[in-house]
Order: sequence, then structure tokens, then C-alpha cells
Amino acid sequence: MIPRSILFAALLACIVIATAPRPALGGACPSPQVRVFPGATVPAPTNVRVRLVFDAEEVTVHDVPDPKTRSIRKTGSVRAKNVRVALRDMQGKEARVSLHRPPATHNPILYVLPVAPLRPSTRYDVVLKTGAEEYVIDQITTGTLPATTPPTIGNIELAIYSAYPQARHWKDPSGRYIFVTLSAGSGATAYEVHELPGSAGPSDATLRSVLPGISVGKIILRLEERPSCGSGNFSFPKVSPSARSHPLRLGIRALDDAGNKSPVREVELDLTRPGRHVRPGKTRTR
Repeated sequence: MIPRSILFAALLACIVIATAPRPALGGACPSPQVRVFPGATVPAPTNVRVRLVFDAEEVTVHDVPDPKTRSIRKTGSVRAKNVRVALRDMQGKEARVSLHRPPATHNPILYVLPVAPLRPSTRYDVVLKTGAEEYVIDQITTGTLPATTPPTIGNIELAIYSAYPQARHWKDPSGRYIFVTLSAGSGATAYEVHELPGSAGPSDATLRSVLPGISVGKIILRLEERPSCGSGNFSFPKVSPSARSHPLRLGIRALDDAGNKSPVREVELDLTRPGRHVRPGKTRTR
């Protein structure tokens, strides 16, 4: 009888392959973009922290399509390090916000933090400003209440460190990857991934990525060095060919759209042993 652990690992591999991003069928990868969370389709708490994730330092942006013609009115490019962001209601009034850029993430991340809670049941344009140009790239709509209850995070059930086969085509993914499986928690809309040196706890300096997670009853987090399109979402440490071991300790915590955070789950992998399935016997919680 095939052990359940092997069956689950095979199922996980099938899910990863099925959900992996694919290049455009026309033969070209899309230009680097910026993604907005929580986005237009999910009601945001009035104490929302809007998160912008850039695929690269410089990205292509465009106005949201015209609601009548569905045409894109304006296209341009912005740089993550100096772009300004506004939250503007439909009457043209901008909320007072501050901007926060975590310093060590693989891809640039920009948090837009309202100084005071936003008005309930109100739509806001997310506006990028650079020089004399501005682009309305998305919208958020607030619900009626703030979010005050921290999300919960499940246990780390499985962590896999491996590498893709040698790429035969420029569209093929390559490099190393880590898949982490968590049992289901509640209230999370994203997951922070920290690289924890020594006995250090999570901080701005240790944050490497913020991922939405793939929900299949459990939560799967996928860290990739070079996916089929894009620059990946995690900077893997260099490993000496002569090294007998190279531990990598990860700290993972859930967060919601208001920035409330769960405790941290930790797991350690050995980067000299790609392909090894690591089942954490004891994971640390902070």
C-alpha cells in the first residue's frame, strides 16, 4: 500500500503544476505589472492597509478601462522606489495616507496606510503618481466596519525544497523552489514569509515575500526562484558546492487586509539537499 505521505506529495505536485502561471499563448510573457490588494472585488475593512506588489522595479501601468467603451485610456511606466500613491473617492477627495516600503523583499512592495479609517461603504480609486502623470490602476470599496480580530494560522504540515529540471525553453521555469503546506486557519488574506537568521524574530528587515496562498482545503505557499514568466518571489541564498549543510529558517505568519497578524510558524530546511521532503516534527511558534 502506498504511504499517505507519498500520495499527498504527489497530489501537491499535481496542484502546483496545474496552478503554475503560464506564459501568454501568443509566445511572449506579459510586461511586469503591479498588483493591488485587496482589489476591487473584495470589500475592504475601513482600517485597510492597501498593498501594492510590483513584479519588478519598473513596471507597466495603465488606467482602468473606460466603463462605457471598455478601452484603456492611458498607458505608461512607473518605478516602485519613487512612485507616489493616493486613495481618491468618487468626489475627487484624497484620503491622507502614509507610504511604507519594506526594505528587503524580493519584489518591491508598497503599503498605503490611511492616517485615519476610510469612510464606510465608499469607493476609492488607487492612483499612482509619477512626475506630472497619474494612473488610476484599480479601485477598492470599503465595507461598514474595521477589522480588529487577528487571523489564525494552521500548522506547517509539509515543506518541500527542490529544483526544477534544466530548462529547455525560455518559457520553462527554472531554479529552486520551496512549497510549504499549512493546515487551514481563518481570516487570512495573505502570508508573510521571513528569512530568519540565527535566533532573530520576524521584522521589516527579515520580510522576503507576501503571498496570497493557494487554498485547496489546506494552504499552499509557493516560493520560486525563476518561474515561467517573471522574476520569482523569493531570493534563495547562494550555497557553496562544497557545503555539507546550509540551513534556511523560514518564519511564516498570516495577515488580513487591515494588517492584523497571526503568530509565526517556523520551519528549517537544508539547502544542500534539494528534492528532500522535510516534514517538520516540531515547528516553533512565536
